[in-house]
Amino acid sequence: MGRLFRIGSANAGGDIRRAVNIDYRLSREAAAEHVERALDILEGLVIRGGEAGCDILTLPEDAMGLAPWEAAHEETAGEILTAAVEQMIARLGARAAAFGMYLICCSDSVEPDGSIRNTAFLLGRDGREIGRYHKAHLPVHEQLKRPGEDFPVFQTPDLGGLGMLICYDMLFPEAARCLALGGAGILFHPTEGGAAFGGSEISRAAFRTRAVENFVYLVVSWGGWGDEEGSLILSPGGEILAEERRPGEIAIAEIDPFDGRQAGDWANRQEDMRARLFRERRPEAYHRLTEPDPPVLKSLPPLAPGPAADIARIMNRAITVGHEQYAAAEEHLRCGRLAQAAEAFEEIIREYPATWFESVARQRLADLQ
Repeated sequence: MGRLFRIGSANAGGDIRRAVNIDYRLSREAAAEHVERALDILEGLVIRGGEAGCDILTLPEDAMGLAPWEAAHEETAGEILTAAVEQMIARLGARAAAFGMYLICCSDSVEPDGSIRNTAFLLGRDGREIGRYHKAHLPVHEQLKRPGEDFPVFQTPDLGGLGMLICYDMLFPEAARCLALGGAGILFHPTEGGAAFGGSEISRAAFRTRAVENFVYLVVSWGGWGDEEGSLILSPGGEILAEERRPGEIAIAEIDPFDGRQAGDWANRQEDMRARLFRERRPEAYHRLTEPDPPVLKSLPPLAPGPAADIARIMNRAITVGHEQYAAAEEHLRCGRLAQAAEAFEEIIREYPATWFESVARQRLADLQ
């Protein structure tokens, strides 16, 4: 066993998200002021991580809570994002540097050509940016953003190779494997969601699988709305080393980044199982993985309700004004205004096809009938 390092993962679920999230109805000036308040909260998490002796701390996806505001301001989102990201790196980097702590923070960012990417930033112990990762796998509601094209690994003098994935990336085993093959011994995962469709327990199983199938440490920072999930730190053997389900708390584990990979079977055991696992691969047999149009797509239905960009715009409207429309429809129902309720739910079905709102609205109409 070599030197131990303290790894921290901030859980910003539930209460923190409600405090940080920026109301889409705010003006640009008011949204910028809210960014300042969000950074105050995030600075508090960074200070707590530093005071706990963390060598590295990761914050969740969309740490400043700008996503709802962006969804309603597609044309002008870049204007506030540029300043917000600069502030985030400067303020949080300075706080982390005061403790000599690496920091990973995440936000949408603006490219020189004006495109927007979901980005994770790795800051060094001096608070300066070492590098950044752009989310490669974009779910339907992010299809208006620009995806990343690769999975960079950042070599550090003490923690070894570090890699980052963001939210939906974790549902694709190839992403974690690319980082592991690139030399990452620790994967950091800022996220607002899980690692699989099917609920929190399925996601926990998927996180553990990603760790053990690559023999990497996996650090998950949860930034979602529910409090049943939480921040996780997993060993290369898939064991849960630390977990924190309380919003605003930090999961911390002491690890040796270069150890903990002893494994084998009845025929052979290795001190670092990657020595076998990555040599026993058969990349020449994996051509199907890189086919842009594999045979299965011919038997699958098209995206519902239409092209990905259209779905993204439906989702952007759903997570903003859609909530208000749904609340108004429910209010009609509670007050016994059944005709108005039915009309409101029918409008929701028309405006938000293939969303949660549509499925609930259809159920409400069925109950009314």
